[in-house]
Amino acid sequence: MNLKHDPATTHKRPSLWQALLLHTVLPTLLFTLSALLLVWGEGLVGLLNLISPTLKELSIDVISVVVWLSGTWWLSRAFDVLLWEGIFTRRLEMQPPQLLKVMLRGLLFLLGLMGVLSGVFALPLTGLWATSGAVGLVIGLALQRIITDAFSGLAMNLDHAVSIGEWVQINQRGMPTYIGRVEEITWRTTRVVTKDNTTIILPNSLLSQISFINLSRPAPQSRFKLTLLLPHRVPTERAMRALEVA
Repeated sequence: MNLKHDPATTHKRPSLWQALLLHTVLPTLLFTLSALLLVWGEGLVGLLNLISPTLKELSIDVISVVVWLSGTWWLSRAFDVLLWEGIFTRRLEMQPPQLLKVMLRGLLFLLGLMGVLSGVFALPLTGLWATSGAVGLVIGLALQRIITDAFSGLAMNLDHAVSIGEWVQINQRGMPTYIGRVEEITWRTTRVVTKDNTTIILPNSLLSQISFINLSRPAPQSRFKLTLLLPHRVPTERAMRALEVA
């Protein structure tokens, strides 16, 4: 039977710009509508002013907040497509670190929140930064171990010491040696599934301090040396044949 390849049935991945348009449809519409309403919605704002001046100011503030947050949402989606999918997945052919994605998304929305507080409610950023610095110092002291784990996981992602799907051998003093596959790297922990289907949860700060062997690099193939003890009465030829058959 002769089978011919039909290009029409082949699933074609959308281009990077098509993916950008698909992922930013909702934030683009929300940003455009709110911005147009803020700039050219004088008739509606004037109608609200006839009802109540307070309602007019409240509506302007709400629309301005929507503009800031929808713009931040659009930037977050654009980074997801252009940076993580365009550079990591398509060009480098590797999965982007989930920890970096979450941290960048959180930083963008933090900047968007600062923009809302400064641009909409006219709050001074210097006071906000000073207050947030004092609060951050207290929180940092309380969550010191968690923050250490988070930054250790970030350092491992930047260093590319280990990636999801790779096999590692973990050597820690006072504990048995584990060999397993890395399943997940989160903010605080790295999950390794051993050969006997047991999940080991290691804090990122601990994993960054101990020595471990990446068995998947530089190639998935590895060489191991096994020592076999046989009685002296077994001839060498017979032992070699038994090993070859086994």
